[in-house]
Amino acid sequence: MLDRIRKVKELSRFIPDEKIVEIRDATSIVEVISGYVRLHKSGTNYRGLCPFHQEKTPSFFVSEAKKIFHCFGCGASGDVFAFIMQYEKLSFQGAVRLLAQKQGIALPEGELTPLQRQQMNEREELYAINKLAAQFYHEMLLHDRRGKKARVYLQNRGIQSSTITSFHLGFAPDGWQELGNYLRSKKISLDRAHKAGLLISKENQQYYDRFRQRIIFPLFNVARHVIGFGGRVLDVGEPKYLNSPESFIYNKRRHLYGLHVASQFIAQQNLAFIVEGYFDVISLHQAGIKYVVAPLGTALTEQHILMLKRYTSNIITVFDADSSGEKAMIRSLTPFLSCGVSPLMILLPEGHDPDSFVRQYGAQAFIQLVDAALPLIDFVAEQIIKKHQISTPQGKIQASDELIPLLENMSNEVERDFYTQKIASRLGIKEAYLLKKMGKAAERGYGQTDKTASPSAGAEELRSVEEKAERLIIELMLLHPEIIPTVEENDFLKEFTSVVLQEAGHTLCTMFHERGGIDLPAFMQSIQDKEMHRYLSAVSFKEGCGGNPLKILEDCVHRMRLQKLRRKREETKALLKKAEDSHDEVSCQQFQLHYQQLIEEEKRIHQFRIIQ
Repeated sequence: MLDRIRKVKELSRFIPDEKIVEIRDATSIVEVISGYVRLHKSGTNYRGLCPFHQEKTPSFFVSEAKKIFHCFGCGASGDVFAFIMQYEKLSFQGAVRLLAQKQGIALPEGELTPLQRQQMNEREELYAINKLAAQFYHEMLLHDRRGKKARVYLQNRGIQSSTITSFHLGFAPDGWQELGNYLRSKKISLDRAHKAGLLISKENQQYYDRFRQRIIFPLFNVARHVIGFGGRVLDVGEPKYLNSPESFIYNKRRHLYGLHVASQFIAQQNLAFIVEGYFDVISLHQAGIKYVVAPLGTALTEQHILMLKRYTSNIITVFDADSSGEKAMIRSLTPFLSCGVSPLMILLPEGHDPDSFVRQYGAQAFIQLVDAALPLIDFVAEQIIKKHQISTPQGKIQASDELIPLLENMSNEVERDFYTQKIASRLGIKEAYLLKKMGKAAERGYGQTDKTASPSAGAEELRSVEEKAERLIIELMLLHPEIIPTVEENDFLKEFTSVVLQEAGHTLCTMFHERGGIDLPAFMQSIQDKEMHRYLSAVSFKEGCGGNPLKILEDCVHRMRLQKLRRKREETKALLKKAEDSHDEVSCQQFQLHYQQLIEEEKRIHQFRIIQ
């Protein structure tokens, strides 16, 4: 790779590359930067006042999907490590360790400061306490006489013993200090158990069990650590479901129930079902549909979706067939669109949830529902339209006002254009009306215009025709990496006049073959030239190049070659004139022949086609 990448690796030689990737993947760049900058949603990105220079109009953008930030004012840019380095004045290693600490990812002990080691030990201690609690609840369910009622309950719901073991289900007995006494017998500090969310404190510094007379669902992270618990009441009582409070190791917005057992199946099937509840996940898994997850008592977030995108972008939502299920589906659409995912949805027959449906009709009937799955955007758009009297002008306006934010959140330009046309047709209005309103929203900061993601016009005017074409080719390779094999087959990079752009192109080619795609943060780290880094950082916020990438590539090649040819013709004309002035007939004939050859070459350039 390039010198910049080697330098970063040298700085981080004590931190394995896979750890750096793990930390970056586990970290929400929006969440981290939100701790320093007030961010507001702006189309598919987030926007705020730049922390690195004084400004009154926000020009600082953050992309969760691409895991980068960029200021269009001062040019500050990079990934989450770069932000922490610039803001906290830390080295690369320091930024990595800070974020590893936040995510609970262990790093080599020798490099930890005493404070970091203490915090890491605390995290490991909480994992150990939760593991003990999970074992206690599991044993209570399987072998204790007090767990008989829970065993019967699960049996009546069709939950098999093998499934109980797979999900490590448990039972919390109806006592105030059952778990507390057990942990005390294991020499566990009740104060630490309280920090894990297992116990509730009284005013006199006494503790009692949080979960009582409940079926227990241990909550695992993808590393299979127990990070919290969910509990369902056995008898009549409120709340029906009780979850652990958020803690040092548990954040419900960052974890999905069942992902620790489903991830490999999601990757194999290239498909994930998202359902609402614990029993929905468990029953589907037991029926053989193992690529299923659920949020942990909260609405779907962008972090949930980005976590799933590590395994697949093909997602089907299956919520309960009631009003709350429909509302959940409608709420889930915005984070999906913001993450560049277009999910499908299945609406179950009335009175059913995934658990009851698969128990009554079986796995095959559930799988057959996939054939009838609809795009979630279609369902949500229709629900919005139904709320308004679109036969009236006022109804059309109200419906379009609600639908425009959905269109703006679509990161795929083709999809956005398609649904803009479709919604305009459904409302009986002109497409131009929606486009105009979306344009005004962008001006107010709700969306991002192309102007934001482009270099300044003045700087662009100063560049040569060749460099403009070369820059556009690099943009195409960055935003549409599927064209990289075509660039390589034709050896277009060899024709570049800019060494910096040529190196960037070679890095993209190497990364494409080594990783099967473009790792944007790693690519940006490889760019040493500051002006080029700023330019490419801005480009990365574009949604695409606004046309057929191969056709644009073809046009760029024409421009590069024609400009070079025109220079040669001007040089040849000057030499021919000089030969004529000096009455050098031999040279005149040579230059005339060469000039004619250049005319023929120009014809061949115009005839060159990538798209036949």
